[in-house]
Amino acid sequence: MGPSGIILNRPSLMSIKETRSTAFDVNGTFSNSPLYFGGPLEEGLFLVNPKDDGVGKSGVFDEVMKGLYYGTKESVGCAAEMVKRNVVEVGDFRFFDGYCGWEKEQLRDEIRSGYWTV
Repeated sequence: MGPSGIILNRPSLMSIKETRSTAFDVNGTFSNSPLYFGGPLEEGLFLVNPKDDGVGKSGVFDEVMKGLYYGTKESVGCAAEMVKRNVVEVGDFRFFDGYCGWEKEQLRDEIRSGYWTV
């Protein structure tokens, strides 16, 4: 498999509650959060950019760059618990329906063709 990524700036215009998605709606913690379109592959990813680095200390989420972490639908329960314990705020999260993936060299070709802005 080649590179993967998330489209960051494409809101779906619906909240998690409106999509009736159960992947992110843990006890209603994130039900009013907007859902973004991250790409055509698999659902259930989120990014968290906390004001304090309690998220990094948890060891639950993967750091993709300094201070920015990613999680999946499998770790959303831990995210809800961290909100409950005031480690992070609901607004620190951005939820995505899917992600993008490319074959080796495909992304480079698409960038050169002007399909993506980096």
